[in-house]
Amino acid sequence: MRPMMKRAAIWICVLASVCTGLLLVDRAQARPIDGFGPRGIRVQADGGLAELGQYHLGELVVWCIDLNSGGPRSASGWRSAPAENVRKQTGFGDRGGRGDVTGPELTATELAEIAWLADWARTGVRDDVTAAAVDQLIRQRTVGDDQQRARMDARYRAAVAAHPVLADRVAELERGLRGAGADTLELDLTAPSVTAAGAVAVRLRGPRGDGPAGVRVLVQVGDQRQQVTTDATGRARLELPAREPGELSVQASATLPALRPILHTAKNYDDPKSPDRLVQRMISAGEPRQLTARTAATIQPLRPTITTRTSEQVAEPGAVLTDQVEVRGAPGIRTEVRGAVGSVRPAAHRGELPGR
Repeated sequence: MRPMMKRAAIWICVLASVCTGLLLVDRAQARPIDGFGPRGIRVQADGGLAELGQYHLGELVVWCIDLNSGGPRSASGWRSAPAENVRKQTGFGDRGGRGDVTGPELTATELAEIAWLADWARTGVRDDVTAAAVDQLIRQRTVGDDQQRARMDARYRAAVAAHPVLADRVAELERGLRGAGADTLELDLTAPSVTAAGAVAVRLRGPRGDGPAGVRVLVQVGDQRQQVTTDATGRARLELPAREPGELSVQASATLPALRPILHTAKNYDDPKSPDRLVQRMISAGEPRQLTARTAATIQPLRPTITTRTSEQVAEPGAVLTDQVEVRGAPGIRTEVRGAVGSVRPAAHRGELPGR
């Protein structure tokens, strides 16, 4: 081979190596803006370093649902959609990624609870331990077999050992999950009258019966609006004063978390030849939904009837007479009746009428 051709071949090989290296570096750091945090804790556990807490895709806060996959930085990009027909990942240790998504599907209840957690976390997570608590509760619902469960438990034990308050945070959030997935808003109206007060009972109802606590419900009675907050059973009550006759309209609305979270998968996650298949799946809060309810009643005017009855139809001279007054059709009305009643007295002189 001529020297010039040899030098050209060498340069071609060098350039090819450099380009390949640049491509590999670029692929390994495809999403350098993605990663763990900003809130969470790292602990050493059986099986290696564990990260409990938030992740982020750019500025979007997300939560990981795969224990046996690679980090988000190696993704070529992301695609997002409401979570549907999502299978749990199984196994641990081989970073199997997409190949290990062979567990059971997340149930509607599990999806609603995960969506509730992600929604609550948008404003409720203010420290690393609370972020770890949210992560733990999501993991409890997304691990797919005993291997993953063992890894999850090892992570949690190590985290609680380092941060004992974590167990209390998890228990507190678990109690709040009992009302996740509320799908109906109910109103029970005890209509007021012209003379008596009434009330409207508000209830959020979910798959387990009681709805979530702490939900603000806007209640509009006629042209007046008031806000009530649900208690631990998903209920609230608004007292209504007595009202003038006419139609009474009551409407209520409440904003609740989505029933399904948003699922984020690497751009080429389903391609068995793409490195994207090894990247963790993530979830984030879905769009909140609005529940509404309405009811109405007619407040009737008072139409009372008044009757009187004298104690004696025929009275003897000197007898005491009483008059009984009865009012019907006006409950709650109090009034005072005053009047002069003539007395029957013996005549002082024959032929004279008794005086009054």
